Amino acid sequence: MDLRGFDVDLNPPPGTLALMIIVFILSHSCRAKLLLEEKMEQQETQNDALKQRVEEVIQQLRPALQMDGGDMELVGLEENTVMLRLTGACAGCPMSTMTLKMGIEARLKQVIPEIKEVVAV
Repeated sequence: MDLRGFDVDLNPPPGTLALMIIVFILSHSCRAKLLLEEKMEQQETQNDALKQRVEEVIQQLRPALQMDGGDMELVGLEENTVMLRLTGACAGCPMSTMTLKMGIEARLKQVIPEIKEVVAV
């Protein structure tokens, strides 16, 4: 490479190289942080969409529980596990586990295959 006509300092001041390395590392860590934040936002959007689909199925199932004096509410969704609270007559019913697993969970898994399980909280 011909560097004639350019003033090139082959002996930069002490600490310049270290500063350049720090700037390089920080710029890449900031980029990594932005990518991580973007990925988290995408996962949150996907989780919100999944939660909406779960809510729709719950709304379809709710009348069957309400006919017997019970109800359910979606408490949360974590790693494709649905957390439900059974209320009313369902809260103390000895068949609530059967209702939860064989009824609610089975239907949710049928409509939304990515659901792993449904747990009562």
